[in-house]
Amino acid sequence: MLVKPDYVEALNNRGNALKNSQRHEEALASFERALTLKPDYAEAHSNYGNVLKAQGWLDDAIVSYRKALSFKPGYAEAHNNLG
Repeated sequence: MLVKPDYVEALNNRGNALKNSQRHEEALASFERALTLKPDYAEAHSNYGNVLKAQGWLDDAIVSYRKALSFKPGYAEAHNNLG
């Protein structure tokens, strides 16, 4: 249970921790919640793409990286992930 369920930065960080623990479905859900609350959150789009990539869903990951870049064109990490 999250203390602040609408805290998008915490949801993003939680998603990263879950990804690192190989809990991909839960990570995706955490990023999806963050993006529902803040659809232009470039970091969450990029991190969502990282989970998709880890699962072998490369086309979907590319879409996520491109969304991140549409909101934050200079986001170096998303450029790196897309590469």
